[in-house]
Amino acid sequence: MTTKSVSIFAPAKVNYTLKVTGRRADGMHELDTVVLPLDIADCVKATLLSEQKCENTWRIKGLADNEELGLRAARLLALRAKVRSGVSLKIDKQIPVGSGLGGGSSNAAAVLLACNRLWQLRWPLAKLAELGSEIGADVPYFVYCRQARLRGIGEKLSFVNSPHAGWCVLCVPELVCDTGMIFAQYDRQDLTKRPFADKIADAAQRANDLVGAALTLHPQIGEVMNAVENIAGNVRMSGSGGTCYALFTQRKSAWTAAAQLAELPMRVWVSRIMQGRSNKLGSGQVVRQRILAPSCVGSNPTSPATFTHLYEGSAKAKPGH
Repeated sequence: MTTKSVSIFAPAKVNYTLKVTGRRADGMHELDTVVLPLDIADCVKATLLSEQKCENTWRIKGLADNEELGLRAARLLALRAKVRSGVSLKIDKQIPVGSGLGGGSSNAAAVLLACNRLWQLRWPLAKLAELGSEIGADVPYFVYCRQARLRGIGEKLSFVNSPHAGWCVLCVPELVCDTGMIFAQYDRQDLTKRPFADKIADAAQRANDLVGAALTLHPQIGEVMNAVENIAGNVRMSGSGGTCYALFTQRKSAWTAAAQLAELPMRVWVSRIMQGRSNKLGSGQVVRQRILAPSCVGSNPTSPATFTHLYEGSAKAKPGH
């Protein structure tokens, strides 16, 4: 039976560490970063079209179609695979745009996985990841979506042998961090060698080289960092910002901290750290209007949780990856 539609979760991520190790002749920065997937996710739905076109039925304000990574992914796969049919994309957005959580790249990877199934291409993950590298540096990572160490511009990927377990409390200020502008600011200043007078920001920068540049362009990130550190006792920044997060080994401690942080003017999520695609996606919950929604079932994780693609549609399908 021909599959008419496929839905796949597109998880968020945090950078546990991020070091800028160099800059290539083409201007791209080389990184060394450890990336952890979370159980907060967008949901990408791909519906088969009989006509040969790719379209999306949702919009991000101010973003043109040719800039939206998911649609670019579908069009590129259709071109390279010489597909005769088309696809209509719908994305249920939960991951904030421009927050350093990888939502756009994760959407693109999920589109590749969904269209691979929808168009019955049977491309292996390695081939999809190679194609994804033409769309964005983080897209190959999200094709595999495992706890991993990425080097170079993301093409050197190795899975973490001793995976992290626990919970994240994510604090997202009301701003959009432009990755290109953050790296440009990083290049203008020797930020890795300049300690901050603020000990919290200095400690966060030791884990993520881009903290200094983010704080220079968006000083309010510093206010979020101080709030998280004061309540949770630890703080890091993900990617190029502006999401700041704290790590917890116990679910109860994470929710206690989230309840206090929810009193402040920023979005707060509680999320479980995932190992990779295997069983079932959890349900990271947003803390809205000071109400704590139920979190994942279970107490203190002794090992990282795992998840798989969620497929829905006219034909039940196994991931097969």
